[in-house]
Amino acid sequence: MLKIQMMVEADIATTQLLERVLMECASYGLSYKKTYINGQKKARLDDDALPLFVRNADPIAASLCKCLKQNGWPYCYYLDDNFWEISGDTALARYYQDASIRRSLGYIVQNAALVLVNSEQLAKYIRNKFGCVVQYLPPMFDFSLLNGVQPYAGDEVRIGFAGSSSRVADLEVLAPLVGPILEKFPEVVFEFAGAMPASVGTSDRVRFFSYVGNYQEFIKFQYARGWKIGLAPLVADGSNGFKTNNKFREYAACGIVGIYSDSPSYRDSVKHLDNGFVVASYSAPAWMAAIECLLNNPELRENMAAKAFQYVSAHYALSVITKDWVAALMSFSPKIAELKSGGVNPGWISAWSYVQSHVLTYWLLTQQARTEGGWRLVLKKILFLLKKRLAHARE
Repeated sequence: MLKIQMMVEADIATTQLLERVLMECASYGLSYKKTYINGQKKARLDDDALPLFVRNADPIAASLCKCLKQNGWPYCYYLDDNFWEISGDTALARYYQDASIRRSLGYIVQNAALVLVNSEQLAKYIRNKFGCVVQYLPPMFDFSLLNGVQPYAGDEVRIGFAGSSSRVADLEVLAPLVGPILEKFPEVVFEFAGAMPASVGTSDRVRFFSYVGNYQEFIKFQYARGWKIGLAPLVADGSNGFKTNNKFREYAACGIVGIYSDSPSYRDSVKHLDNGFVVASYSAPAWMAAIECLLNNPELRENMAAKAFQYVSAHYALSVITKDWVAALMSFSPKIAELKSGGVNPGWISAWSYVQSHVLTYWLLTQQARTEGGWRLVLKKILFLLKKRLAHARE
């Protein structure tokens, strides 16, 4: 039996996905609890668990990892993005480009007993950069999320995309073709959820839906829309080449044939004209031709969607990938048992380190808020953090 202490900053899609994996591991003798780093009542880690830090990169997480290292207590780190290669001037890019965040992230990764990733490219990158132990584990799709949902089966031929606002740049390649496709195919409707090309406006046949933060509801929404074609453009910048094939897993599981950028994220799973359509990232004519091909060939669409569903079922279903996750995490069970029997515990973080790391983290967040929206946003951000901390303290 092994308990995992899952250390998270917030309930984002990544943490929700990982929780579903850990819940599935229960039948193999692995349990877990979720701890919000910013909401801890005390600067202490559980003395009977293996800490699993999830995407953490701030000084608070680094201070916890320093405490673990000083006491010889192992921890794992899970990462599904290449934070070192994020470029641009977005709020996200500025955050991960900050020197304090880079130092914290480097310390966490270098001192982890095991770094877990879902991308072979990211595993290789981290090994080369830090020389640490990195293990690729297959990503997953939980097909139970589709239970009880009836997909749209009307006359509209819906083409869709769903993602966060950070994907706007990826979608710009689609802007020139939306109008011509609508004009040529009167039954077609474009639907964008969470993000859409900046130069495209909404209409009765170009719809926009708000971002859905809860992953379970996000998948149910996507399935219910009954898209015939799913779009997955991915600009070939530094960090995008290290992403998982998330869109392929989601589209395929929902019975949607996808059109994907020619990217390392999809090359190992998407087979062109077999279980998906692969096109050049920056070529609007290539995207136009791919969409027209699938609209003109419903039988091809259905065959490709069926093969994609079969591939994801065989390679990424929870029941398929769980054993790999259990094996990786349970390998630490003897070490945790040995430490406990020897009277060792993760220990207390010094009050000064605890306060210092929180102050630095909050300062970074408020500086970011000031740059984005002035002091009004700073005050809003501070009130939000205090409210969240009080809410977690009551739990």
